[in-house]
Amino acid sequence: MTQRIPVRAGQFPIGSTLSHDIYDRSGKLLLRRGTAIASEHQVEHLEQMGYFDPEAVDIHHVAAERGEALAPQGYLPERKSGPLVSVFAELGYASERLERAYASADANLDAEIRSIAAAIRRCCALDADASLAHLLVPLPFQHTVRHPVNVAVLATVMLARQKFDENQVEATIAACLTMNIGALDLHHELYYQAESITDFQRGRIRAHPLASVQVLRQRGVQDPLWLQIVSQHHEALDGSGYPAGISGAQIRPEAQVVSLADRYCAMISERASREPLLPTQALKDIHVRHGKSIAPALISGLISAMGLYPPGTLVRLANGEAAVVVHRLLDPRNPVVYALCPSAGAPYDTPRKRLTASQPAYAISDVLPRKAVSAAIDQEKLWPPTATSGAPVAAGTGAAQGH
Repeated sequence: MTQRIPVRAGQFPIGSTLSHDIYDRSGKLLLRRGTAIASEHQVEHLEQMGYFDPEAVDIHHVAAERGEALAPQGYLPERKSGPLVSVFAELGYASERLERAYASADANLDAEIRSIAAAIRRCCALDADASLAHLLVPLPFQHTVRHPVNVAVLATVMLARQKFDENQVEATIAACLTMNIGALDLHHELYYQAESITDFQRGRIRAHPLASVQVLRQRGVQDPLWLQIVSQHHEALDGSGYPAGISGAQIRPEAQVVSLADRYCAMISERASREPLLPTQALKDIHVRHGKSIAPALISGLISAMGLYPPGTLVRLANGEAAVVVHRLLDPRNPVVYALCPSAGAPYDTPRKRLTASQPAYAISDVLPRKAVSAAIDQEKLWPPTATSGAPVAAGTGAAQGH
């Protein structure tokens, strides 16, 4: 038996069933696998006292409880034990690889992009909350790399709730990573541009899906689905999109997923020309303003996947504390948050866990912009490295040795 590790916050929400036996620190059995979690008090007790043997973890059972699909077995080779993996470190490494792939003179891009896509999917399978938090607590990479990685993360979480086969999912995530490859210089330029877009730039924007397809073909990508998703990722159901202005069933559903993930990630990202939207406002705007251009079922799926308060969202609690959302629960209105600082005074030395449904003082009262909170967000403390029964995400990555 391997060393037991603590139960993570949000791992067993109310309504779920235990996927393994839970012990206390001394090794006394507390609850058996299959026990239903019936109360917030029981959740808190597990998270404060519970330990489990990672060799016994049924990760597919956990994912099914959350309504999320794991990456295929080929992406998470089965073995009895594995290292602790930092999702933030792995997504950072994926970003580095994507940056090198963009700049490489190697003509064949196909294999490397598929490998990066597989690494991102593994991160989402290991800890979807940490992966989604990466959208709002980003690593310091250029927008031209950070944005497609975030879009790939969000698309992966959305696709886990859809009925797509392995080839469709792989092509979709590859398309997320390469949708702008034909106009990287333009996207970099627009990110730092405070002035209005020029007519010339607008023309390049409308042309960039086909320009990206051309670059991909030149660099060895022949997958027709991958290329079609890239070419259609700015088309709209009502025909208002580009470059072809097609509509309805002419647009691949996978391209709609990429389009929606692309819009959301763009809305919550800062620009020289504007402040980022709060994640809750971005979800509302997509629902209200884009209902005709994107399938309503996909928009509902996005909201369901993210929760009302996505991981990484900064919030104000009823007691005045500033906190960050760390884990989604089955009740989308009441996620697990960690308080960073009181209503006045210095930040806490260690973030303090708050179960937002447990008492009125911990209820979420408002959503805050990042600049409104001076406290630092320690990614590795809030979303600690995850134990996995699979191999490391990739050789040379940031697999951790402990919490």
